[in-house]
Amino acid sequence: MKWKGTENKWHRCFFIAVVSFVLIGMTNEVNAQYYTSNTNQVYEKDSYYLVDKYSDNISELSKKISYEASNTPLKGILQGVAQEGGLGIAFNADLDFLKKTKDVRFENVKVGMALQEVLKDTDYQAGITRSREIVLVKKLS
Repeated sequence: MKWKGTENKWHRCFFIAVVSFVLIGMTNEVNAQYYTSNTNQVYEKDSYYLVDKYSDNISELSKKISYEASNTPLKGILQGVAQEGGLGIAFNADLDFLKKTKDVRFENVKVGMALQEVLKDTDYQAGITRSREIVLVKKLS
């Protein structure tokens, strides 16, 4: 026995569910754009963890990657390592040291170790924010 009007209610419920999923997806896309475009912000000391101290405690930094680059600016190497690790990265692209070129070859190396190696001879170290974005932090003298 069919109840009058029941079929129409199910169509409305299905439509509302589909629209809700679409709107949720759009919200996530907007948040991703915000995080990507918000790279000029200054991070406070307590809003990130230093990679060299927390590499073993943060799973994203313990992920093993393989990455190779020849005669590549540090900027590109950092972006490549972050990408291989599935992480975002934010830095001021105008920093002079990022233009220096370097050869690297990482085989089955933790992301944290790779970042430290890339920044080894610079005045900067890597940090990771709560939103899992790599940031460059000036080393203390």
